[in-house]
Amino acid sequence: MIAAPETVGAIRGLETLAQLAHASGTTLPIPLTVIDSPRFPYRGLLIDSARHFLPVSTIKRTLDAMSLAKLNILHWHLTDDTAFPVQSLLYPSLSAKGAYHPRLVYTHKDLADVVRHASDRGIRVIPE
Repeated sequence: MIAAPETVGAIRGLETLAQLAHASGTTLPIPLTVIDSPRFPYRGLLIDSARHFLPVSTIKRTLDAMSLAKLNILHWHLTDDTAFPVQSLLYPSLSAKGAYHPRLVYTHKDLADVVRHASDRGIRVIPE
């Protein structure tokens, strides 16, 4: 039985079980008691797409890996004075002139897709 106060805790508990089973290479003894909680509330990773554009598929793959490592925060550095690769509805010339290439721009749909993908894995996205 996995007991957790929140859904994310249950997800992390399942991941711990999977890691224990994989590490042992055999069937785990039943019953098994593991008491586990994160040591730090902020367990994050920084992606700097303002300086190095990454495709959405790469960011999603990174989120999948973060979930396996039980990281909970993606700090996403999106814009900088060097580049502005985010679609702006209010100022469309920002991304048109500020991105490294017209195709290297994150749309609102891309941003929402990444946030949804992260949320499904218990990861919060902090855009900058």
